[in-house]
Amino acid sequence: MAELNLGDGVMEKFRCFKCKDYLSVSPIVALPNGKSLCGLCYLSTEEITHKELVFEGFLKILLFPCKFKDGGCEERLKFDETQNHHAKCIYRLMKCPVSSSCSSKVCFKEMLVHISDCHSDVTATEMEFTLAVSDKDQSGVLLVCVHGVNLILKYNYNGSSGNLQYYLQHFNTDVQEMKVKITLINDVDSDYGFYLKEDPPSHFNESFYEDFSEIPNSKTLGLNNAFPLLNNPDFLKVIITLDIVKSDESEKQK
Repeated sequence: MAELNLGDGVMEKFRCFKCKDYLSVSPIVALPNGKSLCGLCYLSTEEITHKELVFEGFLKILLFPCKFKDGGCEERLKFDETQNHHAKCIYRLMKCPVSSSCSSKVCFKEMLVHISDCHSDVTATEMEFTLAVSDKDQSGVLLVCVHGVNLILKYNYNGSSGNLQYYLQHFNTDVQEMKVKITLINDVDSDYGFYLKEDPPSHFNESFYEDFSEIPNSKTLGLNNAFPLLNNPDFLKVIITLDIVKSDESEKQK
């Protein structure tokens, strides 16, 4: 059955009573007062509900506007496909990832411009940084463009434990494959160094804002074990390099 693309005015009638988003996630249920809840709000409600199977069947033939349509998104989405789109929509609003003191909320599409204009101190040409090994805790954020792919790195070094935690994400939608190599070098004597292969970074999302203890895919390097191999440096240079294959390049290789 062909989907119905109704006007925005009509679609306003099909909003969840609780979250006010469109009724585009199953199961659709009704409260005792007759108001409808989307599937997400149904999971958190403690009220007695009953499924609206006929109404949900009607909703399944509609095309829903993106929740970020006021920001510029013109996509029309099928029932139960909205969540996946909203998580990746380039018009979604996100808070600035550089500093907790920056209160800006910026659409994903303009995030790189915001960082470059308002936080130029974190932009770099290479994804590398230097740690004072025996110094206090150190942390930082870097924004780097590598082969046309924009990446943001967050790191935190614990001086007492010698653990380096880092989290790397990219902003591009055309990345097919990405390999990460981390090189550790004695910053005074570059003859001492070695590299590690790591998992590819994920696409930029809300998890970047979490503390490292709450990020499921953050990485931890126990540098205390590496220091003897690096001739016990006072300063350690960390260099991250990437081998990137974009979607169009992957197609050309076939």
